[in-house]
Amino acid sequence: FEGLYRDVNSALANELGRLADELAIDVREAIEAANTQPYCEIHDPGAGVGGHCIPYYPHFVIDTVETSTPLLETARRVNERMEEFTVHKTVEQLVDAGTEIGDASVAVLGVTYRPGIDETRASPAWTITAALSAAGADVYTVDPVCSDLAAFPGHPATLSDLPAIDPDALVLVTAHDAFDDVPWDRLADPVVVDGRDALTDPATAGEVYT
Repeated sequence: FEGLYRDVNSALANELGRLADELAIDVREAIEAANTQPYCEIHDPGAGVGGHCIPYYPHFVIDTVETSTPLLETARRVNERMEEFTVHKTVEQLVDAGTEIGDASVAVLGVTYRPGIDETRASPAWTITAALSAAGADVYTVDPVCSDLAAFPGHPATLSDLPAIDPDALVLVTAHDAFDDVPWDRLADPVVVDGRDALTDPATAGEVYT
């Protein structure tokens, strides 16, 4: 039940995040304000919900009971759509910056499902890297924790490789502490899609979407 609670509440946060542009608000500021009220604890929206528990626990219930479970099923669909949404926003921001996805190099920051853990089960990065590669982007995967970067679509890389790669876009999927040290001053104005609102100094970067 705890896993189902987190999945449903993550879906609420993620749906609010998807509506932020249309509502013309900073969704994280709105959530922070809402959470000042008693009994309100909206989660943070993000690039997807991964791991060995939350993406699977709802199915343990859905597939066991005969009673319909529309809320659990909807929450799963909403959370799974965030990976597609992250790719969509990356393509959109690149086009706005004058670069088609088929001509773009994209560095995906973080492929494990959570910071500091070498675990990739159901990580949003699987779908995101595959979709960007299928769209024609030259994808580079950067993760200081993952022991099997080569399993993901794209080229394994390190933070120190980024200036030579000079990516057109950076997409943060997992907020590892090491990404505090992105060499912004050595990058040529990339689009930034920050899926966790965790990049600390994108001051010299181009359009930032969080």
